[in-house]
Amino acid sequence: MRASYQDPYVHSPLVARLLLDTVGQLAVQSHSEELRLVIETRPPRPDDPRTSPVQLGHDWRNATHRRDVIEELARKRGLRALLVEKEVPHGRRLRIEFSDGTAATIVLDQGFGAWAPPRGVTVRHDFSANTAAQAERLATINVILEKRGLGETYLVVTRS
Repeated sequence: MRASYQDPYVHSPLVARLLLDTVGQLAVQSHSEELRLVIETRPPRPDDPRTSPVQLGHDWRNATHRRDVIEELARKRGLRALLVEKEVPHGRRLRIEFSDGTAATIVLDQGFGAWAPPRGVTVRHDFSANTAAQAERLATINVILEKRGLGETYLVVTRS
């Protein structure tokens, strides 16, 4: 099974974890022996004026750390992932190609960034830790999430 995910905002450990857990479960449910995932996203903002990241939903500032942690977490989930930095459209799309030749595209209205811990709940993440430590933390953390913002979010699935 092969998959590709395009989302300009795969910048935080929380979004990475939700993406990899979702794709990992799709692989398990399809009885795939191995899943290869290409994640296409924009590079981190080099001039981010916000304070240093300390929470799970904050963005990585270092592109190499982001790539290494995401690819390591994918390995822990039984996936082979490759993170590619490039300009991608605003929409969030997950395309899956199954071993029998069929394919599906899932369009996610707000992507995985629509979800966050409830307001007032702080979930720390050590962005200065090494790759293995960050990936292990992401693999084992368990957090209650809720949808952010007003209104609903949706997804659309089409057979390709």
